[in-house]
Amino acid sequence: MKKRILLTILIIVLFAATVAMQWDMSGYLKTFEENWGIEFPKQAGCKEAYAKDSGASFHGDGIRYHIFDVKKEERITAALVWQTEDRETIFCESVFTAANQWMDEIQVPQSKRPDYQDCVFWYSSQSDSSELILLWDEEEEELYIIESFL
Repeated sequence: MKKRILLTILIIVLFAATVAMQWDMSGYLKTFEENWGIEFPKQAGCKEAYAKDSGASFHGDGIRYHIFDVKKEERITAALVWQTEDRETIFCESVFTAANQWMDEIQVPQSKRPDYQDCVFWYSSQSDSSELILLWDEEEEELYIIESFL
């Protein structure tokens, strides 16, 4: 009888651990990886602190904004070649202007916006003119993801 109870408990624990791992891997960073082909190391310990978007749309277009708290900043710092000098985007004269326009569009409060002076950034675009801006504030250990899907 004791063996049966222990076996049942072990099965429940293994099932719960499997579900927890799947849930963790299916979070927004997994979607982000699929959309942009960028994978942040799981060891960085990214935890979503804030999210806002323009809402559901038939074609999946719109603005998405996420803030992640990072436990091990060296993993994020090493993940990409971060830039410090502002540059043009597809539709704007500046990465920071584009970020502000997108955040204005989805009404992100000032308290949830990055301080650009403290951030390095990474920019990318896709053939459909969708754009991505990543901002990394190493001192605050916050990663900002701003996406515009067309």
